[in-house]
Amino acid sequence: MLIGAGFLEGVALQFERAAKGMRLVAISNRTLGNAFKAYEDAEAKEIAVVTSQYQIDTAIKENK
Repeated sequence: MLIGAGFLEGVALQFERAAKGMRLVAISNRTLGNAFKAYEDAEAKEIAVVTSQYQIDTAIKENK
């Protein structure tokens, strides 16, 4: 999980490219737009917005 996507700009992309065998499953930010930008910068194919633990668990299991 990446917390503070606006402050850590570019980290999601670096993580996706360099952390072989691991995947970024969640980004949290006070501003939804900054979280989306971090995922877009990391070239994410699917993005799910969740509001509960159940939803995030399901999204992770379904590779979203």
